[in-house]
Amino acid sequence: ELAIQGASDTYSETNRKDIAEEINSMIDEVVRIGNTQYAGKYIFGGMNVTGIVPPAVTSTPIFSRAATNQVDYTGTGPTANPAFERRVEIAPGITLPMNVNGFTVLGSVQPNGAPPPATTGTGIIRTLTELMNNLQANNTTDILTRISELDTDLGNILNEQAKIGGIQ
Repeated sequence: ELAIQGASDTYSETNRKDIAEEINSMIDEVVRIGNTQYAGKYIFGGMNVTGIVPPAVTSTPIFSRAATNQVDYTGTGPTANPAFERRVEIAPGITLPMNVNGFTVLGSVQPNGAPPPATTGTGIIRTLTELMNNLQANNTTDILTRISELDTDLGNILNEQAKIGGIQ
């Protein structure tokens, strides 16, 4: 809804900057959700349920927002487990995933070295970051592009929800 409002010709540059602030808050909320724990373990961390990345000995969040255009994911990557998942045996020889891969569901974003605010990354975190940047730049053409990307990202999230429903 906010992206559609921001793309509207009836909104001013000031209105778009206000919407950008709201999107910025949404990014913080997505990061908070990405750091959800159950029984003291990160549910979106893949195999990294403790938040400890060697050589560290203390826990850090799975998702961290280092800057406006940077959200890092420190869960396990595809070299440790291609599915990024922890599995539990429910019967002899039958296992099911017991978590959701946060990188696949939410993604990440980093500056790409080009003049700011250009970014690289994936998922809804990158899309929301790009939307925020486009709103701040008063760029309605790119705001419209973000709307279709949001549809794709939301479809991805719904697919993950469907997988969880099937497992349950």
